[in-house]
Amino acid sequence: MYRKVTVAGGGVLGSQIAFQAAYSGFDVTIWLRSEGSIGRTQPKLDELRDTYRETIEQMATPEGKSPDVWARGLADPETFDKEACLEKVEKAYSGIKLELDLAKAVEDVDLVIEEDAVHAIAEKALKLNTGARGLRGIFESLMTDIMYELPSRTDVAECIITADVVNGLAEPKLVLRKEKKEKKVRIEKEA
Repeated sequence: MYRKVTVAGGGVLGSQIAFQAAYSGFDVTIWLRSEGSIGRTQPKLDELRDTYRETIEQMATPEGKSPDVWARGLADPETFDKEACLEKVEKAYSGIKLELDLAKAVEDVDLVIEEDAVHAIAEKALKLNTGARGLRGIFESLMTDIMYELPSRTDVAECIITADVVNGLAEPKLVLRKEKKEKKVRIEKEA
């Protein structure tokens, strides 16, 4: 089961994927290339925290229960608990790590979403004329087969999603535990 997720890049879509993953209970790291990237990513995360709070407040109103307004990725209408959802927002916000060192960002990670994959997901959403809610559906369709396969695969250490995966040109790359250990040893020897 995936617990640790690294998103390569903290642009608009990368920060949204990271925030939703953190809100859903995952341990999330955003890998960034420079201090300047941190300065551009942090305000996006601040804005997402505010947007999630406002959305949850709206969901707690009678109008918010309407299917047109309800944010399905945040809570189930039957079990909605405003305070619990707001708590999850704060936990997600405070739990996201911003990392400049790639080796640290992907250490012991289960799922890597590469920057080119983030852009490919956005392009697909634009072509399909879907909004933010459509992004979740696109990502879920990418992960459906792998979500059923991986729990029974004890040899897999990491899953990597690339643009080719998003565009149907490749399967997710599975890094086996043995390969990951060998890669870690090479990195340590080079340092």
